Amino acid sequence: MNDRMSRLWATKTRDDEWWSSFVTAPLAILINYAVVDVRWLTPNVITLLSLLVALVSAVFIVTGGPAGFVIAAILIQSSHVFDCMDGQMARYRKTSSASGSYYDRATDQIQVVLWFGAVGYAAYDQSGDVLPVFLALIGIAFYSLRGYTKYVGFCQNSASGQNSIITHLLRRSIYILPTLPVHVRIREKT
Repeated sequence: MNDRMSRLWATKTRDDEWWSSFVTAPLAILINYAVVDVRWLTPNVITLLSLLVALVSAVFIVTGGPAGFVIAAILIQSSHVFDCMDGQMARYRKTSSASGSYYDRATDQIQVVLWFGAVGYAAYDQSGDVLPVFLALIGIAFYSLRGYTKYVGFCQNSASGQNSIITHLLRRSIYILPTLPVHVRIREKT
């Protein structure tokens, strides 16, 4: 492994969720390897790119259809890779900042609202049932609570350098939101 790759690998967030740790963060490192020294491509530009890709994916979710859902899934994963790239690049370049971190977290929250909202609307549009909209709102609430809990745990323990049990559990857990079964028939828009 050469020096650049070693330095990029060292920027990978430790104790991240399993999908990020094993899939998106390594992909982000590979892409960063090619672009990390391109000066005009800043971490904030990559954060904006992640948000724009998320917006396009939400449009594909709302328009529906099997092809639209597959494209949306690919775009959502791409957005997640970009979301990993921005922090890695900032750490690699030693340009991390509180404002960049806030921008990243705020756009993450916007993306989740877009995705849950789009899925809720698409399911409602296809079924006529409002339950998916309520489930989407519950999903947004739980994601927000998760982010808030991670933030509070980080703030409370950053001075002591220790992780709280809540932070430990959140970082090691697979987040499962129990939902009621919703049967939605996929149909093409006419």
